[in-house]
Amino acid sequence: INRDTGELQSYSLNWTEDLEFPSPEGAISLEEAEKAYMDELGLRLIYSFTRDDDVLRAFPLYTTIYDNMDFVIDALSGRKLRLEYSIYGYAAGDADFIAEEKQAPTMAAGESIRLSPEELKAIQEAAKLISLEEAERLVRSSEFLGIPDEYEMQNYYLYTSWPDNREYIWSLRFNKPSEDDRIRSDYVNVSINAKSKEITSFYSYKNQQDAGQKQPIKDLAGAKEDVNAFLRKYYPKYFEQLEYNWMIEEYMDDAAAKEDSYYITYTRLVDGVPFPENGVSISYDNLNGEINSFSLDWFDMEFPSVKNVISRDDAHKILFDKIGLLMEYRYGAGPVIPLMAAEDQKQARAALVYSLSPDKPLYIDANNGNIVYRDGSEYVEPKKVSYKDIEGHFAQKQISVLADFGIYLDGDEFRPNDAITQKDFLTLLSRTLSYYGPIITGSSSQKEIDEFYAYLVREGIIRESEIAPDSTVAREEAVKYIIRALKYDKVAEIRGIFNINFMDGDSISPELYGYVAIASGLGIVNGNGANFMPKKNTTRGEAAVMIYNYLRL
Repeated sequence: INRDTGELQSYSLNWTEDLEFPSPEGAISLEEAEKAYMDELGLRLIYSFTRDDDVLRAFPLYTTIYDNMDFVIDALSGRKLRLEYSIYGYAAGDADFIAEEKQAPTMAAGESIRLSPEELKAIQEAAKLISLEEAERLVRSSEFLGIPDEYEMQNYYLYTSWPDNREYIWSLRFNKPSEDDRIRSDYVNVSINAKSKEITSFYSYKNQQDAGQKQPIKDLAGAKEDVNAFLRKYYPKYFEQLEYNWMIEEYMDDAAAKEDSYYITYTRLVDGVPFPENGVSISYDNLNGEINSFSLDWFDMEFPSVKNVISRDDAHKILFDKIGLLMEYRYGAGPVIPLMAAEDQKQARAALVYSLSPDKPLYIDANNGNIVYRDGSEYVEPKKVSYKDIEGHFAQKQISVLADFGIYLDGDEFRPNDAITQKDFLTLLSRTLSYYGPIITGSSSQKEIDEFYAYLVREGIIRESEIAPDSTVAREEAVKYIIRALKYDKVAEIRGIFNINFMDGDSISPELYGYVAIASGLGIVNGNGANFMPKKNTTRGEAAVMIYNYLRL
């Protein structure tokens, strides 16, 4: 709907004709569904982690064993049901750990810092890192890599690992020389820990023009035997602490069938508790019977005891009380109920299922039973914002509309006539942007405030020298932040091209004259009809009106 004219601009309709819906008569009760969920799906205890001031901190959580979108309880039979639209090849239970080829050059793109030769030398000496020459020698001598002598090292770099930036990784790429530039040459990417000298990942590419003529060699069990043998031989100390991620088999209709490739993963166990962010992932080329990619993630960190965590039964009770199961029809269920009608059927069928409510994170703090996010931060129930002190105020409409769209300040009093602080003004403004950091409230930590301001600096909305969270905001400054959010600041800073009709235009700071002119021209500010009052403190009500007008552009 066009917000200015109220005109319908577009719509979409999702409707399946002739879809058969089974009757809810005979469906199991909610209590029976809860028991079935515990027996068929259920929760498990895991470790998760977060970073506090660059230090990794682990903590225990309860979370679902099966992905809530892919696995549900059949409301008629009380049995586990997998939904057919899932994609085979990924283990949903450890979805946060499993990703695409986890190669260091791509995974570290945001963290890697290319260093000068002088910087490299200083870091290597201080941190006792192996040299590039030593890294190349170790990689070339690796038995399982088997890099041919003819392969040339094409590029390399040293970067800090993520999220543990105390670790340094050498990334090396070896290419097979090719006389034909039209043909992609064979290559191997390798990552090696510059302290421990362990190879932490590799990816091998071979141009196989005859791949279409080959047949898969082994079933999953056979491929897994090869992978286990590899880990026992070359990574024995890790293999003893790994648990095979069997979830892959839940996505296979026939585990005995032979696939062209397998993606096999293992999760790190810490005193018997899975830590999904750590482990091993391996791609197995089943046309050639060999491993073509490997990745090891293993953080050096402490893990708290789980001796006094809440029980699994108590965690299930919290799950049902605070999140809850809901009965719904789901389209795309199988193999019990096919997604589409078979040739001899006239109708496709939906499934009547129980699934967990999708509105909350499916993590429970194993120490206190609170619903939390994966990083351990507590989930807070969203509530409708309403203020008891804006009735009859000139900004009542704007304050209410902004609050309805999630643009608000904490508390049940807006205090519209109070001068707004810089922190609060920028909080309102940030809620109109693509900001996903911590929401700033009166109880926010200094770390959260610093993270908030770091985002604003990166976006060019405020400069380091202007940061003063608890200071008041002059009207001309409020306009400046809004124009920067619009990315018009380069134009606003051009001198000598703007005219302002305000009678007090001469009192506007020269460097902000263009900002006020643009804001006035766009209808963001109007002053009192004659004067802009640039040095006057912006009230909270005025701030709401400015941001409301800015959003109407």
